[in-house]
Amino acid sequence: MGYGYKRFLIIFGIIVLVFIVLGFFLPRQNLEAIGQGCKLSNQKNLQIDFCTMQKVKINGITEYVNCLDPRLTFVGNSSISCGTGTSDSAAMKCMDLVSDKNYDGKAKVNNLPAKMPPGYTPESYCLRLFDYPLSP
Repeated sequence: MGYGYKRFLIIFGIIVLVFIVLGFFLPRQNLEAIGQGCKLSNQKNLQIDFCTMQKVKINGITEYVNCLDPRLTFVGNSSISCGTGTSDSAAMKCMDLVSDKNYDGKAKVNNLPAKMPPGYTPESYCLRLFDYPLSP
């Protein structure tokens, strides 16, 4: 092998490594990319990947989505459960957001506004938002 070929392989290897590292640390940028990951998670029955909330900016608004976001209709039917009530990953993300004293009230969770009105607790607001009955 010539010196130029070895140098090419080293440079190419470094470029590939940079893309791999960036793929792990940069958030996915759009719903289509998340949906493709959801499709695979659904096919392989990967609950953690299916249910994990991912941060994405859509039209300048910070959103947190998982594979149950109603806009991801191309994922298909799934038997994967992301919890119920206070263990639901979307409801938990909502509760984390609205409980934060520094939260500006502008984010969405699975396309629903995470902006708690007066008179609610984080739990009561987020459970109602995701259609869970409140505990007595």
